[in-house]
Amino acid sequence: MTGTIDVTNVYGRLYTLRNDLDREAAIENLVQSVLVTVRRPELDLQHVFANIRFRQPGNEQDAATSLAEELAGDVAIVLQLDTPQSLVGLSRADLGERSVAEIRQAAQGNILREMSKLQEERVNDHMIAYRIDDNPPLTPAIVMTDEFWAMVDKNFPDGAFLILRQRDEVAVIDRKAPSALTMARQLIDMAKHRGVDFLSDRIFERRDRRLVAVTE
Repeated sequence: MTGTIDVTNVYGRLYTLRNDLDREAAIENLVQSVLVTVRRPELDLQHVFANIRFRQPGNEQDAATSLAEELAGDVAIVLQLDTPQSLVGLSRADLGERSVAEIRQAAQGNILREMSKLQEERVNDHMIAYRIDDNPPLTPAIVMTDEFWAMVDKNFPDGAFLILRQRDEVAVIDRKAPSALTMARQLIDMAKHRGVDFLSDRIFERRDRRLVAVTE
């Protein structure tokens, strides 16, 4: 079996680690993640999640096997299996006799369970960052829950802009803040320049319970 692996994120992360032991651990984790992907672990409904990732353009064959669903802007909903090494993307072949509806229902319950560990950091009067403390790569999945948006509405009753600049963080900015869109754009551009774990360069908001990209 042959394939191509994008190591941009782990390469960038090595520069942020303080010692060789941490760097060795990061490299080992990458190797184990690749092995998990190749070996295709058993599907455990307690560990499936509907997460948000960059929308990859694909061919007709990919579309026939993929479980990705377009969401908004440049992001899509993907089904993933949470393993000790990494989040592994699921395809139709991985489901066996289980239906997509069954997997999505399990995923919804699982992210609500993980939200009990959600950390809320008020960056300033106009911005709040959220992260699932012990499993940050799952954080974008909270965006697809009514429970998360109830938290946002409580903090910013006049509405909020959402940025998904990193795969381990979700941030909201008060829609009524001075230069809210400019602030959001600057934060996204900073993350894009840094490159590590970058997710989306769009600004989003929720309308009629649907995520939409904002026209700047």
